[in-house]
Amino acid sequence: IYSGLTVWNVVTQGKDPVYTSVLLDNFVNNDTIQCSARSINVGDSLLTRPQGQLQWYITDVSIPGQDTSGFIYNGALIQANLTLVSLTHQFTGQTFYYEVCANASVPYLTGMNSTTTDAAGDSSMTISMCADFDLSKDSGPKWAQRAQNNVQNKVFGISSQYFQQLEFPNGTFPLVVFPPYGDAGTSPRDTSITPEKAFDLSVWLDDFIYLPNSTPSTDADFSDFGATHQMIVVGSSSSTTDIGTVFGATAQPGGASGMQLGLNGIGGLMLYTTAINQGLGFTEPALVTQMRDYTLKCLNMILDLASNDLQNRAIDGGYLCTVTTEKWKKPLSLVAMVLGNNSSLFGFILGLFISAAAYREERRSGPGTWSTILHLRHTHFLRFRLDCTGGHADADYTLPRLCV
Repeated sequence: IYSGLTVWNVVTQGKDPVYTSVLLDNFVNNDTIQCSARSINVGDSLLTRPQGQLQWYITDVSIPGQDTSGFIYNGALIQANLTLVSLTHQFTGQTFYYEVCANASVPYLTGMNSTTTDAAGDSSMTISMCADFDLSKDSGPKWAQRAQNNVQNKVFGISSQYFQQLEFPNGTFPLVVFPPYGDAGTSPRDTSITPEKAFDLSVWLDDFIYLPNSTPSTDADFSDFGATHQMIVVGSSSSTTDIGTVFGATAQPGGASGMQLGLNGIGGLMLYTTAINQGLGFTEPALVTQMRDYTLKCLNMILDLASNDLQNRAIDGGYLCTVTTEKWKKPLSLVAMVLGNNSSLFGFILGLFISAAAYREERRSGPGTWSTILHLRHTHFLRFRLDCTGGHADADYTLPRLCV
C-alpha cells in the first residue's frame, strides 16, 4: 500500500507548473498556451498575414451602439469590400502614387483577455482602412516588390504609349473641361496640349463597392491587369465587372469620380467619358479614349491587389502569450511531499482496513469477539480487551497475539 501511495503522489504531485511569457505571431488558446488579445486603434499601421503586400492604416472603427476608436483583436479573418481608389502618374520624374481604401468586418471581443466573440454577432463591427504607395519614397516589404513592380510596369505604360502623343491644337477641347469648368471666371486663352505642357495624369474612383472574389487571383491575372470583380455603384441594385461602366456612372461633372490631365499654365483638364463629352457636344480624340481605358485597367489592378491582400486574411502582429510547462520538484521537496502525503493517507487507509477486519470478525464469530478498542498504550502497538471463549477471559494482549 505504501509503495502504491508513493508512486501515486510522485506521478500526480511531483511536478510544479512553470509559466513563461512569449510573443507569438499567431493567437493560440489551448491547455498549455494562453494568449491575450491585442488592441487595435485608429491611426495604427498594419500588414496582413502572411506576407501582406500593402501597408494599411486604420481610419475609423464603427461598432453599433458604441463610441470607440479601437477594438480588441484575436487573429480573426477579415472580410473586406473596397470603396475608393486613386492613382496619380507624374510624367516628369517617372513616378506614381496610389491610394486604396476598404471597409472590413472583423469579429471583435468583449475584453482584452477574452477568447470568444461578442454575442451581438461577428460582422457587426466595421473598420475603415486605407493603404497607399509612393514610388518616390516607399519601398514596402521585400516580398511585396514583385506585386509593386507589376503595378509599376503597367502604370509606366501610360507614359510609353500615350504621353508623347499628347499633341492637340488650341480649341480641340471645349472650355467647359478646363478651369474654372464653366463657373464664373476667366477661361484659358490657349488650350493647346503638348507633351511639354502635360506634367501628370490623375484618376480617382469613388461611390462604389468592389466585392471580393471567392478565390485569390493567380500569377497570370497579376501579369495582366488583375482579375475582374463584381462592382456595385452605391445606390444601385445591379453589379458589373466592367470598371469603365462604374467610372461612367460616377464621373459626371461634380461627381465622385474623375480623370484629370495636369497642364502647366492651365491646370487640370477633365477627361470625362465619351458619353459625357458627347453630351457636351464634343467628340473626344481616340487617343484620350484609349488612355482612359488603359488607366482604368491600372486601377482595377490596384483594386485586385488590395482585395487579395485583405479578404480572408488576418491582421499581422504579435500576441503576448503564457506557456505552461511542468518541472520536477527538487529532491528534498519531493521527499517531504511524499512523506507528508503518505503518512496521513496511509493512517487513514490502515484504519479502514482494521475496521473492516473487525467487522468481518464480528460477523464470523459473533458479537463480543472483537468488541471494544480500549486505547493506544504504546506508539507501535494497539491493545485490545478480548473476550475469549474457552481461553483467558478479560485479558489484555498486544497485536498480533491472539486468543488461543
